[in-house]
Amino acid sequence: MCVSPVNTIRDLSGHSGCRVMLCQAGGDPFIRKQSTSFAYNERLKRQLLKQKHFNMDAVRTPAVLGAGYDGGFFYFDMEYIPARKMAESIEHLDIEDILHFLDMLFESLPLRRKKPGARAAALFSRKIGAVTRNLPRREATVLEAVRKLRNFDFSTVPHSYCCGDLTLENILVTENRRIYLIDFLDSFYNSWMIDVAKLFQDLEFRWSYRSLPKDIHRELKLRIAKEVLVKKVVDLEEGVSKLYMIYHIILLNTLRILPYTHDTPTLRYLDRTMGDVMKRIDVIKEYL
Repeated sequence: MCVSPVNTIRDLSGHSGCRVMLCQAGGDPFIRKQSTSFAYNERLKRQLLKQKHFNMDAVRTPAVLGAGYDGGFFYFDMEYIPARKMAESIEHLDIEDILHFLDMLFESLPLRRKKPGARAAALFSRKIGAVTRNLPRREATVLEAVRKLRNFDFSTVPHSYCCGDLTLENILVTENRRIYLIDFLDSFYNSWMIDVAKLFQDLEFRWSYRSLPKDIHRELKLRIAKEVLVKKVVDLEEGVSKLYMIYHIILLNTLRILPYTHDTPTLRYLDRTMGDVMKRIDVIKEYL
């Protein structure tokens, strides 16, 4: 565990809602993730436990070095991994490498976990209700998304460990081709399907690239990776039903972002994505 005085080398960018810093305290550099509000302390503690006990065969996560409080704000320290985010690495990786890393991720997921949590339906229903109450807008697309989610049966979503925020921004790739996951999220429900849904949000709906100009080479790589991921899910037992469920989770994830979005470009992105996800849901339904 790192002790004061801690030298903050620089703040790191991120979307976790916490302050993330590259630090040093007399030795090797390390990463400190710190809550920025007293109310978030308990959530960060749960994220710490999730990261500490996470287990995937071919995928690692930075080792937790210690934890504590600074000015009443909870923090934990973890090892610094010199690596690039997958979202950035896409530009430089060959498609063969991208598919290799996708294989590693997918095959490490607890796909054999079929048993749903005892309260899966209730937890999803509660989350849909909370999201609906907080919606700032009631356009036709939003109301149709709410209707689809309320009418869907989430009771069979398998319960398993998961990262909770498996976007390409939270996957690190090292020079020796190892994968590390960062920014674990304490989700209202834990399932490998939630991780796959987050991958689709980037590979198909370009969440991590929403503010960037389109690049034809990146688009091609993402599209190929998305099609490979679709096939991997469909090839599972009752794969089409699983894919159908995953796209409903994507729809819920998209709707959950809406109350926290205030800039016009992101609002347009969310509207477009909600419509596209619902089209995909309708297409998949034809194969059930």
